Amino acid sequence: MIREVIEAWRLDLQYARTIKEYVQKRPLTGSVILYPGLAAGPVSMRALGGVLKTAGAQVYDWPFGINRGLTKGVLAGCLQQLAECKEEQVTLVGWSLGGVIAKLLSHLQEKEEQCFEFLWQDPAHEGAKEIVREWRSQKGVKLGLVTLGSPLNALPNNEVVLQLYRLLHGKDHERKEYWRARLYEGSKAPSVSIYTLQDQVVPWGCSVQLFNENVHQNVPLKGVGHWGLVKSAQGQLEVLRAVDEIQKYYRAGSAGAYWQRQQSAQEQKLCAPWLHYVTSQQELYGL
Repeated sequence: MIREVIEAWRLDLQYARTIKEYVQKRPLTGSVILYPGLAAGPVSMRALGGVLKTAGAQVYDWPFGINRGLTKGVLAGCLQQLAECKEEQVTLVGWSLGGVIAKLLSHLQEKEEQCFEFLWQDPAHEGAKEIVREWRSQKGVKLGLVTLGSPLNALPNNEVVLQLYRLLHGKDHERKEYWRARLYEGSKAPSVSIYTLQDQVVPWGCSVQLFNENVHQNVPLKGVGHWGLVKSAQGQLEVLRAVDEIQKYYRAGSAGAYWQRQQSAQEQKLCAPWLHYVTSQQELYGL
């Protein structure tokens, strides 16, 4: 046990040194907005935000305290925060439930307004539709998406998590809103889904997105848990790399030239059942 703890510390220090070297060689530009997980707040993302700030990004925190989901005023506030970003390129970085919210925001930029009537009809999202129109009228806004342990293709079968969501949100789980925010409707924005094979909160398969080496990536981690995705140096390094690669995507002007990471044969084998499930759901919903 002690030997394992020492080895974990050694690896974390190694990743921390790699972060320092990476920041010196490849500084970031643009904006990054952070979205914490369920029942977490801005403090949970502070270490990750510090790394991104050191790298040169303009970092914006979640301004709503504890993340209780899309409660009254949250969606409108998130959209207003996006609309006020001055930088041309904005990367949304969401952990767990925060990644689902970030995914929904990326869809709101791309999809027609009528696709989200279920949102506009909810009094909790009053004013959001008008902000979407204003934001979409701003030409040249380039979105990227990085999710960490987010349930992008299936609800986690974790009754404790669902009960906590109901308790914090104040009503039953909004399945319709949740399904719309997930992977079945592909996003045009370049995205990276980072997940851990040791996740005990959101099963890693729920975070797999359809693999497209030109636009979307899946990045599995080992040796960290759900919290480790944002707290460990390994997770922070992968977020740093993901934001850097998304910025390269837009600088290159075309997909693929900069995207160096390829799925290994083992990863493809592991992900195959989940990708088949996502594809079947897309067919079911006519997407």
